[in-house]
Amino acid sequence: MNLSRWRAFNAYQVLLLYGLEFIDAKFSQFGLFGGGGGKMKDFFIRKMSIEKSLIIKETVKKIIKDKMPILKNTENDTNTVCLIGHSQFHKWDIKELFGLKVRNCGINGISMVEYREQILEKNLLKCNSKIYIIFGGTNDIIYNRTHKQILEELKILVNYIKSKDNNSDIYYIETLNVNGRYDRDNKTINELNSYIKENFPQGIKYISSDKMNDENGNLKESYTLDGLHLSDLGYEKLKEILEDNICRN
Repeated sequence: MNLSRWRAFNAYQVLLLYGLEFIDAKFSQFGLFGGGGGKMKDFFIRKMSIEKSLIIKETVKKIIKDKMPILKNTENDTNTVCLIGHSQFHKWDIKELFGLKVRNCGINGISMVEYREQILEKNLLKCNSKIYIIFGGTNDIIYNRTHKQILEELKILVNYIKSKDNNSDIYYIETLNVNGRYDRDNKTINELNSYIKENFPQGIKYISSDKMNDENGNLKESYTLDGLHLSDLGYEKLKEILEDNICRN
């Protein structure tokens, strides 16, 4: 799928995801070819900001409820690696990393603020894993949160883990770049990553996501399904990056 059709498909997915109803919607209806997507882009962004608060938050609550056994680690298995983050973790079908069982506590559609409000403040995340890997920031960008706000949420999450388990290793993967998205852009993502790296909290380890990018600094096309979410090949590359940065430490 070339990028012009990809952008149109991205817009169509926004309609489906956020519950907007169009009759017999086709790619050509979105006016996104040949640079003609300005007004439509603004329309989608406005709709997304409204629908995000009304629909996605309810979806997030349902996923949290469904994942409660994993969040609370009801099996009390300490020989685990805990994945904390948004859809890029939630959608990863992985059972084992570094010889450890995976506790996938990623929540589709969640921001770091929502992770605090819906999970940490309710004491839903049990911290007794050997390794924690945090993936955050991309959904906070949609809400126009500042770099400082996102960094503060990361610090709160790290402090939550440390207060309950001060002997485990904590890693943070910087926010992945995107490819052809209208809801977030690489300039904002790169600025966020630079800010977090410059003001990085002590006691955790930073993992660069540069190897996920193509020569133009976009998320590599073969690594993504829609410019944001990862393909099987993208997850293979992500696993390779994690193993390179964690197994050798």
